Amino acid sequence: MYIISHCPDGTDRNCSGAVRVDLPYTGLTSDNIQSHWTPGQHGDELESITIMPPADPRWIAENVEHLRDSDIEDIAVNGYFELEADNFPYHGVCPACGSSETTDEEGNNITAL
Repeated sequence: MYIISHCPDGTDRNCSGAVRVDLPYTGLTSDNIQSHWTPGQHGDELESITIMPPADPRWIAENVEHLRDSDIEDIAVNGYFELEADNFPYHGVCPACGSSETTDEEGNNITAL
């Protein structure tokens, strides 16, 4: 399962603004995940996601290595847990941001400066 998140860099004028984030959890569909976006400096940013796993207790057992104790408690009490952007799995950068070129806010290439 994956989600689409904002590019964590976003400084390149050619940045697509979004990257794929693979989630480590098994047994989820897009219906189990709610994304929470907020306006940011370089466009909208994914602030957090709510994960509403299946009610089957086997889901926790299958994913326990990726869950914090607080996640398990939240699932037991609320039926879901939140994952803040700071806790997302590594989600790289879009190809433009990952290039060897550096641009300023106006889009000028400043790599050689």
